[in-house]
Amino acid sequence: MKVIITTATTDIKIGTKACNTARELSGFDNTPFVVSVDIDGVGSTKTGNKAWKDALAYNPDFLCYINDDVEINQQGWLKRMVEALETSDKYGLASPSGNCWTEPLRSGNPGMSPGIQIVNMLSFFCVVIKRDVLEQIGLLDEEFIHFGSDSDYCNRAIRAGWKCIWVRDVYVQHDFTPYEDRPEKVKRWKDHDTRLYKEMYNT
Repeated sequence: MKVIITTATTDIKIGTKACNTARELSGFDNTPFVVSVDIDGVGSTKTGNKAWKDALAYNPDFLCYINDDVEINQQGWLKRMVEALETSDKYGLASPSGNCWTEPLRSGNPGMSPGIQIVNMLSFFCVVIKRDVLEQIGLLDEEFIHFGSDSDYCNRAIRAGWKCIWVRDVYVQHDFTPYEDRPEKVKRWKDHDTRLYKEMYNT
């Protein structure tokens, strides 16, 4: 089995540090990682796809994507995520508990008892995806710039017959910056992606 960790970042040092910590605590003996740097300011969707493409060249069984602003302190976190996905052929994507906008993931906390819950939506601050899912539905939709591509990906996976799961007993700290404190360009990205998502899904 091969698991590979990826991230998209604007700072190679920050991205590498996040991936190194994730690898050291993964629970696997050999977990490579790929860091993709957004040099041209194109947003996380295209930058994340670049990391995923590079990672898939290694033929992994599972691809893990983390934000560069996560802090992982749980030993064996990634091994547990993979084990959860392997409990059913229908499980395609998994996210842990953590500070994000998505319920019920955000209601999780460190030290929760082991549990897996099928959900309609995951947050890609941290996600593990089976290779079969990636081969079937492809990469993130680059019509989205920085937001919404994770929700869209979950929708596409579910339509294709896969299930998204929340692994409650894994906790990944996510220290994201509130939208109001982000640069104006990123706020425009948010507006664009929100409109696009509403148009695509009539929400």
